[in-house]
Amino acid sequence: MKNDYVATISSPDLSPLFRDATEVFPDFTTVNDSYADHLSRMKNLVGNYFEDETLTRPFSYLILGPPGAGKSFLMRSLVEKLKQDQQSKRRRRRAEFAFQSINLSEVVNPTELYKFYEQIQKNTEKGHYTVTLLDEVDVRWGGSSAIKHLINPMYDGEYWNGVESKKFGRCAFFFAGSYLQDRETLLKTQRVLIGLDLSKFLLDMYLEMRSRNNIEAMRDLKEVQDFCYAQHRWRADIDPRADTIVYLRNLEKIKDFLSRIAGNFFEMIDVSAPLHVTHEPFVVSEGEVNPTPRLKPIEVTRFIKRSEIEKSETSEDEKFLGFREFESASEPIREYKNVLLCERLLRVIGAIEKRFKKSWPDNLKEFKVQRKLLNLLTVAPLINGMRSLEQLVSLLEAPDEEHLGVVKRKASFKLEEISMIVNNAKDFSDPSEVWHELKTQNSALNKVSENDMVTVPIKRRS
Repeated sequence: MKNDYVATISSPDLSPLFRDATEVFPDFTTVNDSYADHLSRMKNLVGNYFEDETLTRPFSYLILGPPGAGKSFLMRSLVEKLKQDQQSKRRRRRAEFAFQSINLSEVVNPTELYKFYEQIQKNTEKGHYTVTLLDEVDVRWGGSSAIKHLINPMYDGEYWNGVESKKFGRCAFFFAGSYLQDRETLLKTQRVLIGLDLSKFLLDMYLEMRSRNNIEAMRDLKEVQDFCYAQHRWRADIDPRADTIVYLRNLEKIKDFLSRIAGNFFEMIDVSAPLHVTHEPFVVSEGEVNPTPRLKPIEVTRFIKRSEIEKSETSEDEKFLGFREFESASEPIREYKNVLLCERLLRVIGAIEKRFKKSWPDNLKEFKVQRKLLNLLTVAPLINGMRSLEQLVSLLEAPDEEHLGVVKRKASFKLEEISMIVNNAKDFSDPSEVWHELKTQNSALNKVSENDMVTVPIKRRS
């Protein structure tokens, strides 16, 4: 198994983890080959768009992922990679890239968007390319949707300023939703939009019969409405997305928005609770496991596919070669669970470096952290994704002058400290107890000391 979390956390040195990982964008590293391929394709799509000046409409792309998944960080890393690609090209004139972002849930009036369009126009006039992230795009403003005000800008590259339509030029828009978080919700919403809005149809029929004073027809329609409502509540009980999809379907211009996205979307891996993709959370390297709703079938399918990338001068195509073979149904699920754990471990290391790098001397090449503490930071189920991870890392102790390269937390986490950061905080407050649970379910850890220090290399940028 390429990504073996138990073997990785047992190692005294995590250098092999970084050798096996791929740094797709600056400071954005992954151990998931399929994830790396999809990120590279997204980067190539937007890069090719800016290269091809015959494409006059703005570039639009949808980023799926739960709140706190790190969408803003991903976008900044993408822009840095686009800058690097530009600098590596031998040409007389190199375009600059600019990045800006806005959270639409914080917008009070649509006119607040004008300054972002104006900035795109200024950048275009300078010959610069602009990448804009519009987060929480599926919120409502008063009685209408935010999406309603984005349709013309994202398609025609112009906006109405109250007096006239103003063009702002070629640019790239990346959108992220608050409700539109995953692929299944996206696809179900699209299917619902294609079909008949039964609730609206029945309401229109009811109002028509009332205008005709047809009491019997009104009674029949009321019974059908009650039945449909009961069915909807039943669906909501078995599928948490049901109410979300109804909300999304009723957003003004959502259908136009999705048609303009035209299938260009990327789903971020959710590493907020890697243990809990199976009903047996601490079973990692051996034993039978059963998936929970947190496990995304499409991700496992991509993981077990055998394929190769065929590159040409104009595109990259994936050639399907078949599926890998496994000895049991549990094996691919365990393997993917290990991928998520190693992916989360990379995020933990990144969060630690982000917090302490300013206090570390420039010549420090590695830091050390106790194994059981590093494990807890990796496996604890986070309430708000990477945002919660940063909050958890902020509870670590500042390094002392004699041991600048040692990351530590002397005592267990207090429940009042982490109850708003970690789900089931009581079960994930003590690093020793969490390690014991993991060791109990994975015999390979029996001879591994939880108190040993693990060495983590620090990557310095020139």
